[in-house]
Amino acid sequence: MLPSIVLLGLGMGLVVSPLSAAVMTSVDDSDTGVASGVNNAVARVAGLVAVALLGAVVASVFEQNLDSAAELPIFFGVVTDGLNAEEEAMRLVATDAAFAAVAYITAALSVVSAVVAWLTLERKF
Repeated sequence: MLPSIVLLGLGMGLVVSPLSAAVMTSVDDSDTGVASGVNNAVARVAGLVAVALLGAVVASVFEQNLDSAAELPIFFGVVTDGLNAEEEAMRLVATDAAFAAVAYITAALSVVSAVVAWLTLERKF
């Protein structure tokens, strides 16, 4: 878990600050307040949408991977008492599949973002 947090922090540190600087330097000095507000609003809305959509993906993948245990009171992220070894194993498999789905989706979105940035940013050589 710790390496993924370190990787997330490193990625955010490398991306957020240059992105904010690019937004702020691309407008006239008289418009920096508006640019800052729009930049923050878009970032917050995008974060909310991402959490909601990825949460829906997690719930769907988790439910699909429970198979025959879908009728049991098993919820994503909640360890329930009273499960036998087979049901607990299915819960762990479903949890792992849900996290893997989110990891694949976010990795694909990162690649798409990198390609779009590569193709659209003007090169200053």
